[in-house]
Amino acid sequence: MKKLFALLLIVSCASTARANEAADAYRQGRFLVARDLGRSLGDADSLAWACRAGLVIGGYSGDARQSAHDLHGALEDCDAALALDPDHPFALVSRALAIGFEGKRVKKANLAKASREMLEGALTRHPDDPLVLGALGGWHAAVSRSGFLARAVLGGNSKVARDYFEQALALAPENLPIRFEFLKFLATGNSDERKEALEGLVAFEAMTPSDAFDRMLLEKARALTDALKVNDKRAIRDAREAASAFTNIDDAKEEVEPYPLAQ
Repeated sequence: MKKLFALLLIVSCASTARANEAADAYRQGRFLVARDLGRSLGDADSLAWACRAGLVIGGYSGDARQSAHDLHGALEDCDAALALDPDHPFALVSRALAIGFEGKRVKKANLAKASREMLEGALTRHPDDPLVLGALGGWHAAVSRSGFLARAVLGGNSKVARDYFEQALALAPENLPIRFEFLKFLATGNSDERKEALEGLVAFEAMTPSDAFDRMLLEKARALTDALKVNDKRAIRDAREAASAFTNIDDAKEEVEPYPLAQ
């Protein structure tokens, strides 16, 4: 029995070490390596990192067609992770974000709704997870800034967005991706919100990055800060767009078939 327990402990530790390889590659900015490692290792944690790496690779690619293929690959990785661990919060959030991006690409409101519902389902199981709260803030932020029709059809609300962001940042004040999403949301708001965004960005740029993705966000923040300083609304919108993932994804609507999402 002791030998069996020791063997199980070794296997468990080895699995964690393998997942850490993918996580370490991601944090170092080796996103292609992180994706390949995550897929080859095949456990839920590693596949979740592969999914997130794929979202970064596709999200900031200049080729819309390739972005769509990378997005679909990320969805496959998240689906595989959730098949092994249906309650994996990192994979749940990543998959919900990916579904939202696919909805944007193919212009399907039902996919945007499915993204929100998946995040809300994750929140019931993980009520204090800052990633889930931040993702819901991002969902409401994106929809509430998309015009009256989008708000009416999908139900995005700017006050709800702020509330989710503030809850997330109360739990994880040093999380740069969540904070940057909040600041991007404020940057395209009213004059008071733009002032708040500028003050927040000055503080944001002084924060210490924890990984390569954080460093990339800090670089992208500079253009948004400059646009806010001159209070040029068009420049602010352009800088916000340039700092966001999958900005050109809808250019590949006709070129890549929709992802076969499970019903």
